[in-house]
Amino acid sequence: SPSKISEVEKKIGGFASDIIFNGAVIQVGIGNIAAAILKELKGKKNLSIHTGTFSDEVIELLESGALEPGEGESKSSRMTATELIGSRKLYEYCHQNPLVALRPIDYTHNISVLSRIKGFVSVTSGIEIDLSGQLNAEMRGETLMNGLGGQLDFLRGAAASPGGKAVIAFPSTAQRGEVSRIVPRLDSGTSITVGRADIDYVITEYGVAQL
Repeated sequence: SPSKISEVEKKIGGFASDIIFNGAVIQVGIGNIAAAILKELKGKKNLSIHTGTFSDEVIELLESGALEPGEGESKSSRMTATELIGSRKLYEYCHQNPLVALRPIDYTHNISVLSRIKGFVSVTSGIEIDLSGQLNAEMRGETLMNGLGGQLDFLRGAAASPGGKAVIAFPSTAQRGEVSRIVPRLDSGTSITVGRADIDYVITEYGVAQL
C-alpha cells in the first residue's frame, strides 16, 4: 500500500502541477513525490504518460479524466512505460488495456523518440544539489544508494522536446529537517549524476527555481 504523502511532498506536488500544462506528456517515476504530483494533476486536461515505470496512482489520474491525450507520440495509448510496479488491481487494470503500451527501454528512454514528443515534462528526483546546479542522485555520504537509471535520458529528452521541461523535485532537507539537501558545493568524492549544464527546473517545498 502506498505510504502516506507528507505535507512537504504535497507542496512539491502542487508546485510541479503549477508548471505542468494541459496537453503535456509527463514522465514521473514511483514513490511518494511521484504519487503526490499525480494526485495534484487531476484537474488537468489532455495529459498522457511516457515513463520508465508507473504504479497504482495513474489509475486515479485516468479515472479523473485528466489523461486524454491529443496529438503526440502515443496517440492511442495514454500511458507508455517499460514496466509496471504495483498492486494486483494495477496489473488487472492494465492487462490487454489499449490505453497502456509497454515498450522496451530502447524506445521509452530513447532521446530521438523523446525529442519528438511535444511538451514532454520529465520529473525526477535527487539526494542533494549544490549552488552551481550539480545534482547528486546516487550517494548518501559515502554510501551508494542507487544507480544512474533513466534520469539523464529523460532530462535531456525533455530539454530537447518542443515546449518540454526538465524538472528535478525533492524536499529541501533530510533527516527530519536536520540536514540540508541544498549545499554550497558537493563533497569531493560524491558522484555528480547531473551536471550543471543539464539542470533546468528545481522544485522543493519552498517553490520552483528555474536555473
